[in-house]
Amino acid sequence: MASLTAKVVHGHRYWQIITSQRINGKPRQVVLAHLGTADALLARLQQKPGEPIKARIQQFGFLAAAWGLAQRLQLVSLIDRHVPKRQQGASVGQYLLLAALNRLTSPSSKARAWPPGIGRPRCGAGSRFLASSFVRSASGTP
Repeated sequence: MASLTAKVVHGHRYWQIITSQRINGKPRQVVLAHLGTADALLARLQQKPGEPIKARIQQFGFLAAAWGLAQRLQLVSLIDRHVPKRQQGASVGQYLLLAALNRLTSPSSKARAWPPGIGRPRCGAGSRFLASSFVRSASGTP
């Protein structure tokens, strides 16, 4: 838990926010922020708020919209109806929805992240799993 402490340096009192952490197994005080003198701190507190020093912009509206659409379409239950799984862990529909949302937020090839020396599964004309056969079997057509 952080606390406010005063430190006297060369006869001047400076304020700091500190916390206690274990460093090399021993409790030590770690300075989180130097606040300066009481007058400087009071002046900063009384001035009008300006532009933030730093800001991090996060875009989550697109992801929230995609999640809401998947919920309205009942996408997870639709996939789970056609792709049964044992009752343990997350369902196939949940995994596929999370994979699709991940691809929406960071659309890049995942092939570079595949571990070296391990064969990558293929989904193409020569593979045993074809997306078109999956769609045909899910829809009930041979």
